[in-house]
Amino acid sequence: MSKLKPCPFCGGTNLHLRSVFAPESDVIICYDCLASFSQQELTCEEDLIKAWNRRPDNSKAFQMLIDGIADINPEEIKAHDTEDRMEQWIKSWKAYMHKWLWVLDQEMKDWEMDTENE
Repeated sequence: MSKLKPCPFCGGTNLHLRSVFAPESDVIICYDCLASFSQQELTCEEDLIKAWNRRPDNSKAFQMLIDGIADINPEEIKAHDTEDRMEQWIKSWKAYMHKWLWVLDQEMKDWEMDTENE
């Protein structure tokens, strides 16, 4: 059996592959967060593990998010003592998040196209 990657939701490694009702209904369960994964059309255990282990490469989007969060200066936020300046700061952060979501969306589309071509 191939090794399972950590849970994509919580990073947990307390993972188990179980047959719920019949051998063709295998499910992977994370006992750390109770996430589960199954695909009825995958009757082979190896194919189920391969599908669980497949992850999109969102490194660019996540690095962008991390950089944006790292750039938040609490003192700068406190300095927005007027409602107008705070609203301006919120608008700029929303614009940044909109751009981040666009990058994430593009990476997901690229990943979906790659998986369709496998």
